[in-house]
Parts: sequence; C-alpha cells; structure tokens
Amino acid sequence: MAQERENIIKDIAYHHDLLDKYEAATKETSLIFRQAEKNLDQLKQEKKETVQRMKDNKNVKELYDQIDKVRGTSATDRLLDSVRDKDKELNEIAEGAKIVHKEKLSTKKEIAEDYACSLDAMNYANSLIAKYGSDSKRPAIEETAQSAVFKQIKQPVLKEVD
Repeated sequence: MAQERENIIKDIAYHHDLLDKYEAATKETSLIFRQAEKNLDQLKQEKKETVQRMKDNKNVKELYDQIDKVRGTSATDRLLDSVRDKDKELNEIAEGAKIVHKEKLSTKKEIAEDYACSLDAMNYANSLIAKYGSDSKRPAIEETAQSAVFKQIKQPVLKEVD
C-alpha cells in the first residue's frame, strides 16, 4: 500500500505539473488568439476601406468621363473647334501672302524708291541748311524749306508691269 500511495502521489505530482504546463499554454494560446482576432478585425476593416475606396474611385472616374463626354461632344464645341481651325489656317494664308508681297520685285522697288526720295530730300534739305546756315533767327525758313523739298521731291512711283 505504501508503494501504491507513492505511485499515486507521483501521478498526482506529474498531473499537477502537467496541469501547470497546460494552464501556461492555455494562457499563451488565448493571448495569441486575441492578437489573431485583433489582426483579423484590422484586416477586415482595411479590406472594407480598400473596397469602398476602389468603388469611390471608380465612381469618380465615371463621373469625370461623363463630364468630358458632355463637354467634348456638344455640337457647339465641335463647331467652335472647326471655326478656330479655319481661322488659324486663314491667318497662316494671310501671313504667307504678306511675305510673298514683301518679296515681290515691284514692292521692293517701291520701298527702294521711297527710301531714295527721302534720302534725296534729306540731302537737299541739309544742303539748304548748310548754304543758308542754321541760325536761330531763321527756324521758320528751315522748316518751310524742308517741307517744300519733301513735297517737291516726292514723285509718283512708277508701277511695275507684271
């Protein structure tokens, strides 16, 4: 009987140690379980927010697409775009015509004749000023002489026959 009692005490001690180990493992397991539940709740919340954000972004994109479609496809906008294109084209044509006009021989000849006339007039006026002097007593004579010279020297430009 003493032997049995000793065996029972050893079994009780063994089971008591085993029970302590299981209690420690149970506490650790419950702690890990609570952390896993917390992580799962966070993941569920993040998933919910991400899905909602994706839906919102899709709705915003569709809204902007509709706005662009309404804005870009109106008949008035298309007509205005074609008018702007034609205006740009006509501006380019007018600029080209201006360049062609400036490059024509007759235009260059007219410009050269006008320049020559003005140089002749200035030379004649300067010769008059040199001849009669530039006294402060005769400023009216100089102005009259210069205007008369410009009127007299300015001759009609001969038109070039193309």
